[in-house]
Amino acid sequence: MTDAESTSGAAAAPTGASTPAADCAARLGRAPSPPPPERFAVLLNCIDGRTQDPLVEWIRRELDVTHVDVVTEPGVDGVLARGEDTTVQALLNKVCVSRVAHGAVALVIAGHHDCAANPGDSAWHLSDVARAAHNLGRALPELPVRAVYVDETWTVCPLPDNDTPGSGTAQ
Repeated sequence: MTDAESTSGAAAAPTGASTPAADCAARLGRAPSPPPPERFAVLLNCIDGRTQDPLVEWIRRELDVTHVDVVTEPGVDGVLARGEDTTVQALLNKVCVSRVAHGAVALVIAGHHDCAANPGDSAWHLSDVARAAHNLGRALPELPVRAVYVDETWTVCPLPDNDTPGSGTAQ
C-alpha cells in the first residue's frame, strides 16, 4: 500500500498505460485470469435480501452480462462514502477478485430504501451512492462504475452518469 492509499483510503491512480485488469492484479499481487466466455459485472450492495434479485436482474439486463458477482456489506453506500480505510480497502480487494478472476466489465454500487445499517431518507442515500461512486471511480479507474438506488417499491433507479474516473457504460 502506498502512502497515498493509507492516508486517503483510495488507491493511487495508475501512472502509466495499463491493461484492463492491471490495477486490480497489482492490488491482489497476481496476474489476471484469461477472460471467461461469459460477461461478468460486480455489484457492491447491502446485505438486505430484498434488494438482491431486483439489482441482479437489472444489471444483467442493462449491462448485458451473464453473471453478477455480489459483494455485500451492511450499509455499503455509507461505508464507501465515508467508511474506515480498512473496510474500504477490503471491499476494493473483493471487487478486484471479480475483475481479475472473471474479467468483470463494470461495477455497480447500490444504496436502498429502509436500510437498517445506514438509516436515512432517499436524499441521504442518493448523496452517499454518488459519493461512493466517485470514490470507487478514483480507486479503480479502469472499471466503469454505475450508481443506483433501490426505492420503496424495490425498483432500481440509476443515478445520472457523472464525470468521475471510471464512470460510464460497460464496454
